[in-house]
Amino acid sequence: MGWLFINAGFLAAGAAALTLPIWIHLMLRQRARPMEIGSVRFLQAVVRRTKRRQRIRRWLLLALRCAAMFLLGLLFARPFLPSAPADGRTREAVVLVDRSASMWAAGDDRDAAFEKARRAAKESITALGENARLHIA
Repeated sequence: MGWLFINAGFLAAGAAALTLPIWIHLMLRQRARPMEIGSVRFLQAVVRRTKRRQRIRRWLLLALRCAAMFLLGLLFARPFLPSAPADGRTREAVVLVDRSASMWAAGDDRDAAFEKARRAAKESITALGENARLHIA
């Protein structure tokens, strides 16, 4: 079984939020400004080296920003793996029956609410099957 999400809308919002760092990256890109200088020979080698290094850093930073936005959306989507029992696996259930004084008061049909709750609990227990682990409180 795959992942399920409690708030799937946040997953879509996180995927849509990927456009934000890309848009900022494209808007803040430095544009080349022509500049006149005397001797360009030594400067060109330095510019090539730093340009390559800066390009790698910019793309890495863009990838990290996109991953952060997507992971933030994934975090808010609250993923979980469903644990539906397959054949042969045990199921777990908890049965709680209130034993307070209000449950012993007779209703309109002269049957105490406690007896109704007890019958409902018995029906639930029989519906679970043989491979069930049951906790009664």
